[in-house]
Amino acid sequence: MSRQLFLTILLILCLLLSGCTERRETNEINFVLGALFDYNTEKEKYEMHAQVAVNEAFSKMQGGSQQEETFLIHRGQAETIYGTVRDAAKNTARRLFWSHCDVYVMGDDLARKGILPFLDFAKRYHELRTTAYIFVSDIPQEQLLTKNGNERVPLMALKKLVLLGPQRHGATIPKRIIEVWKDMTMPYSAYLIPLVNIKQPEFQAKEDQTNFEMSGAAVFRDDKMVGKLSPKETRGYLFITGQIKNAVFPLEVQGKKIAVELIGSEAKLTPYTQDGNIAFRLEILPQFNYGENDQPVNLENQVFNKAVERAFNLVVEQEVKGSINKAQQLKTDYFNFAREVQLADANLWQQIENQWSDEVFPDMTIEVKVQSKLLRTGLLIETNLKGGRVEGEK
Repeated sequence: MSRQLFLTILLILCLLLSGCTERRETNEINFVLGALFDYNTEKEKYEMHAQVAVNEAFSKMQGGSQQEETFLIHRGQAETIYGTVRDAAKNTARRLFWSHCDVYVMGDDLARKGILPFLDFAKRYHELRTTAYIFVSDIPQEQLLTKNGNERVPLMALKKLVLLGPQRHGATIPKRIIEVWKDMTMPYSAYLIPLVNIKQPEFQAKEDQTNFEMSGAAVFRDDKMVGKLSPKETRGYLFITGQIKNAVFPLEVQGKKIAVELIGSEAKLTPYTQDGNIAFRLEILPQFNYGENDQPVNLENQVFNKAVERAFNLVVEQEVKGSINKAQQLKTDYFNFAREVQLADANLWQQIENQWSDEVFPDMTIEVKVQSKLLRTGLLIETNLKGGRVEGEK
């Protein structure tokens, strides 16, 4: 190899390995960590509220002033989603940097109008991560954007709450932007996005502090919100789709309350034809442990345990049927039962495809059967209060 060729190759490699051509110091950038997008129906314009971390406050050692602001809000308004981002940038000398933003909230008016403009912008704009989480909320903006517990940037709390939801109470479901895009582009698209609520305790230490709560879901058909699910209806959806992990259920057995802990559940869905119409058999198989019992009983007694299982079956069945009824009322197959029909009988699907959402699914028969199983009673086997007796015990 000639010396000239070697130097040429070395020069090319140096150019390829060069650093960033637009290096910026962190004190020249505003890091957006959470954002609210909405639509102003009076002005007929989109709005954007970005929560930005105060870099100086984040970089200080612990023990600094607790009163120091840790976030700022930059606002923009325009006729397009992209325009709101550029409009907000006019009021700050620091560039808004979106790559660290992991929380995007859609306001109620925007959700009803349609979130396609936001999703299209998110897919095109190179700084926005489509793996970020998306939410819907009808909370007034001043409450949604104010302080929340110990979070330095309030909207960041939503990500933690939605990820813990299926493990704690099963009344919410995480959703990423890329997942919504995929759902929306599927035939007969119907899907759920988690709802943000405000939990109002009986007493509160600070009047200017808001407590977020993740429960319920917004129902979408195509890119528009068509309804909302209650926490129980959302949990019914998680049972049907096999996504629920943990929750505590109060039950009434022999006239008294007990608490059981769900520790897992499976769902089996079987399509079949009935009088020429498509129908489904849905079997839910939850497993649970005892969590609390306030009546005198030996928990090794099978009569009592079977009574508890029946009570638990009834509660789960009501939540599952409630979610199914809401889906059929809204004509939104957010369970994706259509896919099961396609896989089971392609010829039948071709016959009913065009009528699925508006005619077939709303009137379809779905048989629900719940068979729960008690796994563990806990360390305490017997609650002995003056020798109480179990109904049915010999």
